[in-house]
Amino acid sequence: MPQNPKHFTEAEQATFIADAFQRIRANPRVELAVYYLLHDHPQWKSGLLRVNGTPKPGLDAFRLPLFVTSAVAGKPVRLTGQVRTASAATEATIEWKSGDTWRTLTTVKTTKDGTFSVDLRPDEPTTVRAMWEGPTRSGERLTVTSPEVQVPAVAGS
Repeated sequence: MPQNPKHFTEAEQATFIADAFQRIRANPRVELAVYYLLHDHPQWKSGLLRVNGTPKPGLDAFRLPLFVTSAVAGKPVRLTGQVRTASAATEATIEWKSGDTWRTLTTVKTTKDGTFSVDLRPDEPTTVRAMWEGPTRSGERLTVTSPEVQVPAVAGS
C-alpha cells in the first residue's frame, strides 16, 4: 500500500493554497497560518519547491494568492489577494487575458501586510491574474505572478 495514497497535481496544489488563504481570511479566529515543508521530500510532495529546488506553481500561489471573494448576481465581482513577499505597502497590477496576451486592467494599492481588494464588472467570463515587482524583506528584487483566476460575468454590465 502506498504511504500517501492521495496525490494532487502541482496545479491542484496551487489552487488549494489560494483556497486555504481565502478560508483563513474569512475566519477572524485565525491569526497565524504556517506552511509546513518548503522543499519536497522523496516520499512527501507537499513542498513549494521540488526535491531538486526548482519552484512549483504553489510557490507563486503562496507568495501572491488571488481569489474571488464575492460574486453576487448583478453586483461587482470582488477579487482579494496578498503580496506576501513585499516589505511594506505596495502596488499590485491586475491583468486580464485577451487571447494569448495579458493586458493591464488596473493597479491596486495594498495595505502594509500586502492585502488588496478590487471590484470588477466583466461583461463576460474573464481570466485574470495579479503581478507584483519590488523588493522583498531581505532586499532581493522579485517579480511574482499569481495563478490565473476565473472571474464570472456580471449581468447588466
